[in-house]
Amino acid sequence: VTWRQMFYELLRVNNHDGYEYRRPSLKVIGHFIESVLLGCVLVSVVFLMLDSFNFVSVNQPESFCWGSCCGEDGSCDKEVCEVHKDEMNDNDPHCRMAHDFIEVRDVVLWAVTLVFTIEYTLRLWSVVEDPSCSNSRPLHARLGWMVQPLPLLDLVAILPFYVTLLLHDEQGTGSSAVFRIMRLVRIIQILRVDRTMNAAMLMARVFARKADELMVVVFVTLVFILLVSSVMFIIENDKNKEMFPHIPGSMWWAINCLATIGYGDVYPKTATGRIIGSAVAFVGIGLFALPAGILGAGFSECAEEMKQERRRRRLLRR
Repeated sequence: VTWRQMFYELLRVNNHDGYEYRRPSLKVIGHFIESVLLGCVLVSVVFLMLDSFNFVSVNQPESFCWGSCCGEDGSCDKEVCEVHKDEMNDNDPHCRMAHDFIEVRDVVLWAVTLVFTIEYTLRLWSVVEDPSCSNSRPLHARLGWMVQPLPLLDLVAILPFYVTLLLHDEQGTGSSAVFRIMRLVRIIQILRVDRTMNAAMLMARVFARKADELMVVVFVTLVFILLVSSVMFIIENDKNKEMFPHIPGSMWWAINCLATIGYGDVYPKTATGRIIGSAVAFVGIGLFALPAGILGAGFSECAEEMKQERRRRRLLRR
């Protein structure tokens, strides 16, 4: 067994539902790699969420770390702040915490991105071992693999790190809108968890099987919203024109009422309008329960089928 064949079997296991290790000796290693990748995803997402707090922007005048430079009206003397920045940040416990967090964050994201980069490279290198690629050139096989949904997701998850690293501004703050967006794009790494759960495949099966029933529910809901919006426009327009100026505007109220959200920005003022609104709210509870029941039944059916498929595959290997 070559190294490429071994890595192919270890890393492709979660790409196909019901895939089983052909070599039992690799099962423990494969599950360990799977756990490490899952842990890296969760750690990365946690740090990216913490990265959205203001205290990480310690090098910016708007940060509270520069508070002693700013007047009561919020104006800041940037030149004075630049001279005394290090001294103020060292004496401020919040700033010290922010600096410590940035150092830890950078190390963690470096390590996580390195793990994902190695995994992606090994997948790209070993994909030529797939039986479907036996008649293809290695370059064509790898390019074909790269444009598939999951590999594209992996690439999009790691590229922002290297882009922000290469295009970082001179001060090293990376605080512009572009850099913030590039950092937050990495939050899609959470979608990599689906490699271990196969949730996307199960959901696709459910929606495909119950597509007709769901389309009926959607059609009935849209017709009901249109009818209710038209009725409320006729009833409320004369006495409540600001909230029900036209039928499209009334649709916002109808959607809120059907979904029982109750924002309170649009509401009927007439007695007839309130009676109709109460009835619509009760209907909305039952109407939104329909797709939940349809999808629930579909999930049960598809989950049972997937279990049976796994059992068949195991029996065929024996």
